[in-house]
Amino acid sequence: MGTYSEPRDFTKDVIEGATKGVLSWSKEEVTALASKLRNKELAFIGDIDTIRIVKEQLKTGEWDISSKYVDDHELRILIQMGLTLRKLELEHEYDRLQDLRTKILSKYNPSGLHIAQFVQRRILTSYLATAMPKISSVSELKSTINEMLKNVDKYVIFIQGEDKEKIKNVVDKIITRIYAHRPKTFIIFSKHSTVPISAKVIKLLRKKISDYSIEQHVSDIGDSIYFLNEIETD
Repeated sequence: MGTYSEPRDFTKDVIEGATKGVLSWSKEEVTALASKLRNKELAFIGDIDTIRIVKEQLKTGEWDISSKYVDDHELRILIQMGLTLRKLELEHEYDRLQDLRTKILSKYNPSGLHIAQFVQRRILTSYLATAMPKISSVSELKSTINEMLKNVDKYVIFIQGEDKEKIKNVVDKIITRIYAHRPKTFIIFSKHSTVPISAKVIKLLRKKISDYSIEQHVSDIGDSIYFLNEIETD
């Protein structure tokens, strides 16, 4: 596995370079400094091959769309991380996948990892598809997306295998979150392996809440995303 190490003293390199005079630099020196500038924010990944995959995601249509509506620098990095996690999973690069998850958790804490997973599981793209028809301006769309990303831990729940034995507890947790925060949209994500569990959760939820509609999206690999949308009243 290739490694990427933090520059010896990045700021000192820049100052020393300026002192020498840019005109005295060789083409190779200029290229090396530009690379340091571009890679500094990705240095925490520590693996050249993974960094290469991150950069490849900047050429995707999904990044092109997402980046138009998210200005926050940290959120943009976490979207890139989510796209990279998905790519590693699709390519069965499980060691690198787990390593990147660990690095994201260490640098951005559990909330940051959850945002990356929100992107990895295509929840963001599905959310965009449901949100856009209800929004009248670009600024409103930006605000809506940023609010969702910054509140993933409040507005999103990931169904786990162990939830099979505690359906009622999961339902109670969802209801508590909904009425504590009153989001316009609350999201329940279920991997294909936990879809039977989420189906039971949704069945019980339908009996307990009446001011949120429930819309289901199913991915091409069988994951389920449930959008609980607040019903507007006149």
